[in-house]
Amino acid sequence: MASLASPSDICKCTRVLDIRPAAERASSGQTIAGAACVTWNREKACFDEADDDIAKALPSKDECIAVHCKTGGRVSTALGVLKSMGYENVFNAGGPDGGQEQWEALKTLAK
Repeated sequence: MASLASPSDICKCTRVLDIRPAAERASSGQTIAGAACVTWNREKACFDEADDDIAKALPSKDECIAVHCKTGGRVSTALGVLKSMGYENVFNAGGPDGGQEQWEALKTLAK
């Protein structure tokens, strides 16, 4: 798993990306207001959405993006795909069940 970003790096981000499936987001009761949501498919090691949909969710490739799931495990692989798409400023922000300091930092980014 890619190491979790520091809370100070997360606080520099201007966008949050939640890569959990919709059902998981809903059942967790823990979301970040204003987060862009695209689903990472762990079995296929790709996003369920098309590249165009991801570009709509993340319009600026220069933006600092904090990416999270439940624990941060899925983010590790997703970061590589996002970087291959031209998003260089992406960080593993863990999730509500992985990296409590990171999760608290994410909540400060809520819009």
